[in-house]
Amino acid sequence: MAEDLRDMAEQEKIHYYDLKQDLNSIRSNEEDSRRAKAKLDLLSWISQVNYSSNYDAAQLRTYENDQSGRWFLESQKFRDWSIAQGRSGLVLTGICELTPTTTMSAYLMRSIAGGGKTIMCTKAISSVLHNRSLNDGKARVIYFYFDFNDVAKQSVEGMVRSLIYQLVARADRVPKAIQTLYSKHQSTPSVATQPRLEEWQTVLVTLLQTAQQTFVFIDALDECAELPGWVLTETLQQLYKKGGARNKWLLTARTSPNLLNHFTTSGFVHLNMEDRVVNKDIELHLKVRLEADARLASFTPKAKEMIISSITSNSAGM
Repeated sequence: MAEDLRDMAEQEKIHYYDLKQDLNSIRSNEEDSRRAKAKLDLLSWISQVNYSSNYDAAQLRTYENDQSGRWFLESQKFRDWSIAQGRSGLVLTGICELTPTTTMSAYLMRSIAGGGKTIMCTKAISSVLHNRSLNDGKARVIYFYFDFNDVAKQSVEGMVRSLIYQLVARADRVPKAIQTLYSKHQSTPSVATQPRLEEWQTVLVTLLQTAQQTFVFIDALDECAELPGWVLTETLQQLYKKGGARNKWLLTARTSPNLLNHFTTSGFVHLNMEDRVVNKDIELHLKVRLEADARLASFTPKAKEMIISSITSNSAGM
């Protein structure tokens, strides 16, 4: 009888231990769920812009084996920029030869509308994302596409908030800087307010400073509808100068003397997109598409040559 009682007592201990473990697991899961919901609410407050839609759309327009733009991505100067130890801004507004500065490697690339700047920006993003020597899990890649066709992607504040969203979404813990801003403006729902642009900008600078390295891509500056125009250039200049010593920036834009002056005086290098380079990329892209598209693949070789010749000769580098 005594032996049976001891066995029963031991089984009760085991049962109690298992029950305690189950309760702890439930509490842990509930806490994880609470934190996940709180983070989702916070992210929804920061930005509701679908930041990746332009990138995804550009990716869909790129066919397998499409070699257009490879001369830029594989150039020695691009590689030098991508592995630079100090601050380097890839501000991508076109495609041309790169010339690095001594302390700030910033690249401003100039071209006409329709010159494939968005495609090139997208290819640069993809290149960094898939280059393990650059993106080793420590480097962060964030981006924003200004867009004439999407009012949510035409403001400076929208850009800044979207970049913050991406950094917070990928963080293991919600950064203190954004928690503080949220509490300041949303702690009392009945008197909730919205932060000013300067407050969002301060948070973004703080987040950029805390990472070892961040690649930041901003496409189509000319499609920003913010007035006055200096708000965009001033914001980007401040983010570039204050947002971390190892961050890399890439911007794209149409030619604008004022814009070029703002960025070159801040240390950016201006690069001009040349018609002959654009036409070569168009030719490479057309060759791939004429083979990949089922509706076009049936054309005769002569017809395909005529299509390529006609489009490239009339493209004016667009």
